[in-house]
Amino acid sequence: MKKIKTTFYTIKTNKFQERTDEKPLVLFCLSDLHGNIYEPENQPVIQRAASVRPDLILASGDMLSGEDIRSDETAVNLLRELSGIAPVCFVNGNHEIQVREKQNRRYERFISRLRECGICVVNNDVVHFKPGGRHVAVYGYELSWEFYRRLNRKRPALSDMQERIGIPDPEEYNILLTHNPVFFEEYAKWGADFVFAGHLHGGFIRLPLLGGIISPQFEIFPKYDRGLFTFDKSSMVVGAGMGNHSWLFRVNNPPEMITVKIE
Repeated sequence: MKKIKTTFYTIKTNKFQERTDEKPLVLFCLSDLHGNIYEPENQPVIQRAASVRPDLILASGDMLSGEDIRSDETAVNLLRELSGIAPVCFVNGNHEIQVREKQNRRYERFISRLRECGICVVNNDVVHFKPGGRHVAVYGYELSWEFYRRLNRKRPALSDMQERIGIPDPEEYNILLTHNPVFFEEYAKWGADFVFAGHLHGGFIRLPLLGGIISPQFEIFPKYDRGLFTFDKSSMVVGAGMGNHSWLFRVNNPPEMITVKIE
């Protein structure tokens, strides 16, 4: 039976100082499901989410697998169940983009079903919440295919981010939900307080002290492979992913779901 671990992080912010008597903002974060199932029917994931009582649930893309249409049903079923626990925000990863470009009818049905379930699909969009009276904005930044290329990969400009998703309000706690973590410095300069991303699968094979060995773009020892990172006033958590696809495998790199407490 496949097993999945839960990783916990705590992040400090001065934007909630006036609410020191309240519980932290709790985020339950998922990435790179790729249609995998933790038996029975992903109940271990659903039960873990319920146990941490999250304010928001974030899904950073690649919930389906481009090679397997059956993965769509798995992703929809899981996100639907999670939406009964807390609001769920979803942004496309490169597999959803691949499906949109090559199997558009499949993609449109997938996104339509998510919306029917009440999932907040935030591709280049923003949604605002007030959990516990806090002002929280979740921005979804969908990176197009040129940001994933192995060669001549494009980097997002600040003007591009502002054009696509706007300018964050400094009075809100601004969460950036995106798939590719390698542009963390750009996300921080845009004004993200917290970023959640996935995509790199923890570097697939991990070595002690050295971390992940290779990225999906075949870069050796990727900088933002898995875990918590900081840059200037921003924090980013990169999920190692909940599953694999095609020939990919893991060594010393268990799949994970993540709980983040922001206080």
